Amino acid sequence: MNKKIRFFIIYVLPVIIFGSLILYFSSQPKEVIKSILIINQKYEKVDGPEHLFLYGLFSLFVYRLFKHTQFKNKTYTLTIIFIALFSLIDETLQFGTPTRDFSLIDIMWNIIGSFINFLREMF
Repeated sequence: MNKKIRFFIIYVLPVIIFGSLILYFSSQPKEVIKSILIINQKYEKVDGPEHLFLYGLFSLFVYRLFKHTQFKNKTYTLTIIFIALFSLIDETLQFGTPTRDFSLIDIMWNIIGSFINFLREMF
């Protein structure tokens, strides 16, 4: 298999697929998300753990991508910048979605999820 195709399949495609899924589900009304996920009524308003998990996993894919490029010396920095910008785009798209809103707190949770992934990577 060609090296470029292999690189695309192993490193780029997971970022595209996972990022697309995040954007797709973020653009859905809250009722759709609630019907897909089993959410305990007690914790319905607390979405921090979901952000930590999803963006922690997403940052792992982004980290793997940057680690295997010419930017491998700046992997952590580029991953945090990518996650922050992606989160900003995600929240901006939610602004125009019924029953969804823009939240700086969600962006913060996303970036923290990325940092948690790095702690796992460092130790």
